[in-house]
Amino acid sequence: MISGSYVPALKGEKIPYSDPVLFLDIGIWHPLVPCMYDDVKEYLNWYGTRKDANEKLKSPNAPVVGLILQRSHIVTGDESHYVVVIMELEARGAKVIPIFAGGLDFSGPVERFLIDPVTKKPFIHSAISLTGFALVRGPARQDYPRAVEALRKLDVPYIVALPLVFQTTEEWLNSTLGLHPIQVALQVALPELDGGMEPIVFVGRDLRTGNHMLFTRG
Repeated sequence: MISGSYVPALKGEKIPYSDPVLFLDIGIWHPLVPCMYDDVKEYLNWYGTRKDANEKLKSPNAPVVGLILQRSHIVTGDESHYVVVIMELEARGAKVIPIFAGGLDFSGPVERFLIDPVTKKPFIHSAISLTGFALVRGPARQDYPRAVEALRKLDVPYIVALPLVFQTTEEWLNSTLGLHPIQVALQVALPELDGGMEPIVFVGRDLRTGNHMLFTRG
């Protein structure tokens, strides 16, 4: 055990441990499912058999919203803001297909999980990115031609909601400047090159815990 190399008192001790939990690098995630899906048909089959959902939500005529999430928030447990958005959309009668990726290129999951591979038609009626960044390569090195290519295949309204990254909720609310200029560039201007619209702030970081907390509008 490596612990014995750093803590002499533990040398030779047998410490019980659980097997590591493996998470998909890209896939579909829902807070009510104990596993991640790598097949959209399997996910939709689960959705249609949910015992907690009413018939309106299970209806084939229900609107379907694709959500684009960051894997890091899911695997670290900092996903409460995602859970609230999913629950709110479902409470309003919309099905959700929440997809995620481990890197900064979400074009692959968009094409794989939100578009029917046979008919080439989208499974969804609209898409909302909760990452707050460009679809491909995020804030580091945006590739908007690749993003536009993927979104043209999707061909539905694409909204980029805005999580506060460089400000806490309190700092943003109390600022006479409003959104930090860096956030305007990275989280408003760059996603607009992809075709994103309606950059509405929906979550900020709590000053005390550092976790994401949903922003409640007055």
